[in-house]
Amino acid sequence: MPPSSRPSSPSDRPDAPSDPGRTSTDGLLAERVSDALVDETIQREVNALVRLLDDPDEDVQEQVQNRLTDLGREAMPALRRAYDASQGEQRRQIDEVVRRLHWNDIQTAWHAILGADEPNLERGAFILALYRFPGLDVEAYQEILDEWADRVEERVMRSVGVDRARVLMEFLADEIGLTGNRDDYDDPNNSYLNRVIDRRLGIPISLAVIALSVADRLAIPLYGVGMPAHFLVKYSDARGEVYFDVFNDGQPVSREECVRFLLRAGIQPKPAYFEAAPPTEILLRMVRNLRHTARTSGNEQVYEELTALIEPYDDSTNADTE
Repeated sequence: MPPSSRPSSPSDRPDAPSDPGRTSTDGLLAERVSDALVDETIQREVNALVRLLDDPDEDVQEQVQNRLTDLGREAMPALRRAYDASQGEQRRQIDEVVRRLHWNDIQTAWHAILGADEPNLERGAFILALYRFPGLDVEAYQEILDEWADRVEERVMRSVGVDRARVLMEFLADEIGLTGNRDDYDDPNNSYLNRVIDRRLGIPISLAVIALSVADRLAIPLYGVGMPAHFLVKYSDARGEVYFDVFNDGQPVSREECVRFLLRAGIQPKPAYFEAAPPTEILLRMVRNLRHTARTSGNEQVYEELTALIEPYDDSTNADTE
């Protein structure tokens, strides 16, 4: 998994000026004027389209909604202003357009991550959270993970081998308070990374993703393990493997205990159940969990949208709970 995304310095950015000591005031002013003109043009078009949203002709309404959708992200500020100035049915229809634009953005970002040569697990999990929480400040939550890594880094660096993973697990359980939500296991909030961080509660796979994200910042060789019915993480190096159960306060678990767990659940153990799970597999499993919750709660729209995120990569109809 690639390192966490931290802000790059201006000189690292491809669009940084060749001489940072010289900035063209005229150029900046021209750019701002141009942006303002574009925004004003879009606002006029959006306002005109919004006035047609309550046209009795359904074909006109559909064409208007399609045009607003085509305008894409650039139309969002104008739509918000039009929403504030509207009421009743107009507001409802604007809200629907905004939802469609958001859904388009989510799909684009999701497919970009899963279609990458090396999918980024943390970013994919936050895109899934953005699906449910459109105003989510992802960078703010990544900074929380940065801060957790900073707090435990010195202790991790003083340790060697698997003890580095043990130190991290103890920190996340004892100081951060990450644990499994046994009282309300099926709550969808257990699957969205921002809510897990807020509440320090989750299910095995979401808690594991947080542990993996912090471990990634500390260069600890920790991997997800897609065991049926209960997701784990494992430390792996040349000397062997040790499993940890983040749901149960990061306790170490032997492979023999994992086998007994599977047998009690009526599942025949297979070697593949103990291998490191790739990011794509973890992300799809998170979506299947949420899709299962949507189906059982009767939310067909969410179920269909989550299915659309899965279908290009996984035709499985199973919905493993974690």
